[in-house]
Amino acid sequence: ELVRWVDMLAVDAPALQAFCRSALADVQAALAFETPGLDMDIPGFEDGPALLALLKDAEATLLARLNSSEMAS
Repeated sequence: ELVRWVDMLAVDAPALQAFCRSALADVQAALAFETPGLDMDIPGFEDGPALLALLKDAEATLLARLNSSEMAS
């Protein structure tokens, strides 16, 4: 499921940007509560290849963790 989802976002730049904006908004909301006054203006949503590279890195990390937890069970 994770791999299919990442593959879908890899070919749909607007969906990838929307996902990243949504995920960042969640983090920003949590950080704003923890650190009032923090400037959270983060550029780079127009850089599709960079966003995709970050997503692929996160995918690899999640798959490795899933694999290690399955082996521990």
